[in-house]
Amino acid sequence: MNKNRLEWTVFAVSLALIAGVVSLLVYQHFASGDAPPSIFVTAGPAITTGGGFAVPFDIRNEGDVTAEDVRVEATLNWPGGSERGETVVPLVPYRSHRRAWIAFTRGPAGATLHPRVLGFREP
Repeated sequence: MNKNRLEWTVFAVSLALIAGVVSLLVYQHFASGDAPPSIFVTAGPAITTGGGFAVPFDIRNEGDVTAEDVRVEATLNWPGGSERGETVVPLVPYRSHRRAWIAFTRGPAGATLHPRVLGFREP
């Protein structure tokens, strides 16, 4: 049984795609390091909500290992008082970022916001 030109073309394209995917997986396996999670958090501009204010936080993992249950705390300080908020991000894969929000009753105008990572665990 002879194969026609279309069958050979489809076979060649499929073989090239499979070889490309396998090559990429092998490259990523050997090129990735084993640096532990390196978590950084930065705050974005606050928005007004029905119950107060919400501040977005960008949680970045610049390490080579995924971080789970990343706990982020933010403290809003103003003269004469402060307010604290906390959130947990279930998963921050390696070399990626996630966005989370923390709600406050007081706006950030005239206050200073201090976000920090409280902790995380490796899978």
